[in-house]
Amino acid sequence: MAYYFIDGTIVSAGGSGAGTSGDPWGKTDDLLQYAVDQILAGAGAGVAGDWISITAGNLTQTAFLNLATYAPSNGRMLTINGHDGYRPTIDMGGKPFFDQKRDGIRLHNLRFFNLTNVTGEVSVHLRYHGSVSLCEFDGQNQDFESVLRCEGSINVFGCRFVNFSPPAPSANHGSLIFSGSSGGNWIKGCYFETGGGNDNYMIWSYGSFIEDCVFKYSGSGALGYAVIPIRQLRLSNCTFYRDPSAGVMYGTFFSNYQNCSMVNCYFENLTEPIYNSSYSVNGNVSTMLAGNRAYNSTNLYPSNAQYLPCPTLNYYNNDWDVSESLLIDPANGDFRPKSGLIGAGFNMQDYGFPESMSKNPITIGGINGTSTLIGQYNPFGGQ
Repeated sequence: MAYYFIDGTIVSAGGSGAGTSGDPWGKTDDLLQYAVDQILAGAGAGVAGDWISITAGNLTQTAFLNLATYAPSNGRMLTINGHDGYRPTIDMGGKPFFDQKRDGIRLHNLRFFNLTNVTGEVSVHLRYHGSVSLCEFDGQNQDFESVLRCEGSINVFGCRFVNFSPPAPSANHGSLIFSGSSGGNWIKGCYFETGGGNDNYMIWSYGSFIEDCVFKYSGSGALGYAVIPIRQLRLSNCTFYRDPSAGVMYGTFFSNYQNCSMVNCYFENLTEPIYNSSYSVNGNVSTMLAGNRAYNSTNLYPSNAQYLPCPTLNYYNNDWDVSESLLIDPANGDFRPKSGLIGAGFNMQDYGFPESMSKNPITIGGINGTSTLIGQYNPFGGQ
């Protein structure tokens, strides 16, 4: 794997530099395309891929990044990252980042804004075998289409989706993450916030693993589920919060989508934490519901069995109507757990591990450690 360096502060209409740490490539616009073209014109695409590090400055794209000749793949990944903790901003020019959905892409420590709002387009579209980590997607409170689409075997770690609060509802409002039909995506440690007139799903999920995430809604409409599972949702240690002044917020929807599980999640101020139509309740909908808590939410089990998949094969330690908020100060963005969530969760190790083994208690909700920092980046706010 070869390592190349680019600098967004260099002003050059035609491009300059050697791509080294001491003499990075620079170009006024479309610097990433220039770097890829230089790689192809020089050593060619690396057998094991290439690594492009952005050392300084920000980038502006006037067109999508064309990777037709480079053709990244599972065995030849193209990595684009902010160098040594530096997180550059990429102005996408209202266009998709890539020429088409791409395999073998790793994006790390980047900030994206000026996303596409064209119906049917995707801002960042990854097909198989890649990752998006420690990145921020800023919707600038403007109309937007689908933000991040991952078809299968993609890891999304420690990312932040903010300022997705357009002023009025629009058919163009897409999901923040569309986790595609090939499944196997892992979404972990991410923060999602929508508001304004946006009422679309935060995550479409086909067979994904979603854990340690926080979902916040402050919009004026009706959020049609924070997470909509199409099949086999695995949801654990997530927090769902609706601002008290916001419209309707639904948590997730299990109806007709088989073999779903939810463990150690927390809901506050929701209209429905979990919904399953009474017309489709059957023994295949839910495999496990354990260690979940809800406060100040309506349409709750057991008073209304329509709102819980039933029967559930593994149903343990749930309380859908706790007496007080179990978050420290969620109205001001502090989603850390109070004592009622710390160590109160369901621990599958109690069943799978030998009784003689010592196990740690599990905290409920999206923030379950003493710190949410991932490297130098905190997806829940701050550096």
